[in-house]
Amino acid sequence: MVMAGSDVVLPCSLDNKNIELALFDWMKDGRQDVFLYDDGTHDNNSCPGEDEQFKGRVSHFPDELLHGNASIIIRNTRLSDSGSYTCDFPHIQQKRFHIELLVAERRASDKDSDSPLLRKHARNKDFDLLHRLGKTF
Repeated sequence: MVMAGSDVVLPCSLDNKNIELALFDWMKDGRQDVFLYDDGTHDNNSCPGEDEQFKGRVSHFPDELLHGNASIIIRNTRLSDSGSYTCDFPHIQQKRFHIELLVAERRASDKDSDSPLLRKHARNKDFDLLHRLGKTF
């Protein structure tokens, strides 16, 4: 769970495989385009089909593509960002990663606790990822 207004990283990676020239697609609830990266090109502000909800708030980590990292960051999360996200590599071993994101309304007492808990499902592996966002992003 993350508090509304905070930033959250949605993790997705292939084990140390260079994906700079790959295709990967982030979707929400199977129908909303969040972020598309294709063969070195992307446009997170005006990607054709990108849902208005995400315009200008989603980016990836270009320097990490060499290491197989297709994670994205959603800035200034909203309650409407809650849902089921998929990171799909349709041309690489048909890999698909699933992440459930829950955005909660921020209360005055929560302003100092931005530790999002994400539930990640990668094929047959289930694990909890506790990620504290800091100034590294």
